[in-house]
Amino acid sequence: MFHLFQNSDLIQKEKIPCDFIDIHSVINNIHRTVLDGIKTAHRVSDPVIRYVNGEYYIAVWVLFYNGYDYKVGTVGRPSMWAIYDIKTGNKIATYEKNNDFSDAPYEKIYNLASENNLKIIVKNPEKIISSFDEVRLELIQSNKFNKEKYEKYLNAVIASAPKDFRRFYKDLSV
Repeated sequence: MFHLFQNSDLIQKEKIPCDFIDIHSVINNIHRTVLDGIKTAHRVSDPVIRYVNGEYYIAVWVLFYNGYDYKVGTVGRPSMWAIYDIKTGNKIATYEKNNDFSDAPYEKIYNLASENNLKIIVKNPEKIISSFDEVRLELIQSNKFNKEKYEKYLNAVIASAPKDFRRFYKDLSV
């Protein structure tokens, strides 16, 4: 993994923790570790920040599907979620139905179709992605949660998500 700020002078000058892992590397780690190596058809959400037992974490939900579900574009709701260390991106815990993050019904079928709002993110993806790292860094350095900056990030993620799945981002987030 590489660090967002590889220059050690910059790390020292900006007081960036040397074990701070940029969100691109964290996302790669999430995809490698969320299912502990189990190979099955799934999708992982974009990362959000979740507050659990007095601590902030990076969180994602996991959606499982089969070929038929994907072909028709409808699936059941996410049934697993995981939290990762806010600084290093290392997996802390995985949760399933017995410790659910949402009260959405499992019996409902959810539509994967999007209203094609991706232009919001495609317009300036690096700015949106880097804002997530900025919120994380502020949490790490000063234990302050920049709600305004985080809301902009979360709103961009939600706007690009299929309508039926937007609530899951809100339910999992802070």
